[in-house]
Amino acid sequence: MVRNTLLATAVAAALTLAAAEAPAATAARTSTTATKAELEAMQAQMQALADRLNKLEAANASLKAENDQLKAVVDRSDEAVEYQKAQIKDLTEETGAANEGVAKLKPADWATRIKWKGDFRMRDENIETERVVVTGGVPEVQDAANRNRARFRARFGFDAKVTDTVSATMRIVSGDGDPRSTNQTLTNIASQKDIYLDLAYADWKFMPGADLILGKQPYPFFRPGQSLFYDGDFNPEGAAVKFERGMFFGSAYGWW
Repeated sequence: MVRNTLLATAVAAALTLAAAEAPAATAARTSTTATKAELEAMQAQMQALADRLNKLEAANASLKAENDQLKAVVDRSDEAVEYQKAQIKDLTEETGAANEGVAKLKPADWATRIKWKGDFRMRDENIETERVVVTGGVPEVQDAANRNRARFRARFGFDAKVTDTVSATMRIVSGDGDPRSTNQTLTNIASQKDIYLDLAYADWKFMPGADLILGKQPYPFFRPGQSLFYDGDFNPEGAAVKFERGMFFGSAYGWW
């Protein structure tokens, strides 16, 4: 459309120029020749203008094709972005569902407050007993009641943190009910063995460095490491108060 408009304008200008110079052409031969030359020059300019318009149209068509290609690329990029958004949304939903599942699988709060503990020991004991026998006024050392026995000790229990200041402990053990020992002898033709409640007490930290202990509990007072007066397996029953802060410590207790 632009090309046709320019051509029409150029033709109109040429005709106008030719009409204006027509009287001069009838007056002199040389003027008519000059006008013809000018018309030929104008035609050459018009042809050059037409060629330039053709080149511009070709360039415009090339730019249009490139623009269409770029638009197609942009459309594909938009589709890829939307696809990625959908994928991210799906992954987010799956992650949320997985987190909910993990949260459900987490142990209950009370279970994290309990600490289980226990131990097992097996040993063989060989007890050699000697006695002095006097025969004819002469003392003589003889063996007496030598014994060999297999024994085991099993202990199992837990410490539970009830609150920040209150805890509870329970433990069951093997043995024959002797408060000074939890060892059990293998005897009586594979008979079943008994289980006893060895510890069962609550500990209340009613102030910093001070505890109130109620139940069947370990010794609440200080004992020397190699004490021969207090058996470590003996756990008294009753109430006790302990205090320890820095270099000061003490205890008071009452047993049933």
